[in-house]
Amino acid sequence: MKAAFLTLLLIPFLSFGQISEKDKKSIDQYATNMCECVNELMAELHPKTIEVAMLIAEKGQEEAMADVEKMLTDMSPEEMQEFFASFTKMEDKAFLQRIDDCNGSDDLAPEIKSEIDDAEGEAHAYLMEYMESEEACEFMKALYDLGQQSQ
Repeated sequence: MKAAFLTLLLIPFLSFGQISEKDKKSIDQYATNMCECVNELMAELHPKTIEVAMLIAEKGQEEAMADVEKMLTDMSPEEMQEFFASFTKMEDKAFLQRIDDCNGSDDLAPEIKSEIDDAEGEAHAYLMEYMESEEACEFMKALYDLGQQSQ
């Protein structure tokens, strides 16, 4: 009897802090849409630009610079010009706004949106896991990691 009573008391707490399947699907869709949007924008840039961002996210700026220097020495002057033009474009306010427009978190439930926007909680952790596991989100996750490193 005592065990049954304890079980009944614990049931409401077993799901506390967990994300419902409905919320997971919502986060999956949000991440997929955001990643696809960012990938479309990145397709406008020189491919090596993306490679450099991935290197910096993985190794940190100081360690990645040796790889970047080698990459630059292997480029033709025309390719180098396109490469640098891509970085200039990435810093342009209009381009940054287009990246920001990829964030569709307003479509999420308010509590989920809050956790994701505040970069804390179960929803944020689930989003990070999802982006880590999805190839289409590889670059978006790298951008996120770069942002976290700079804070």
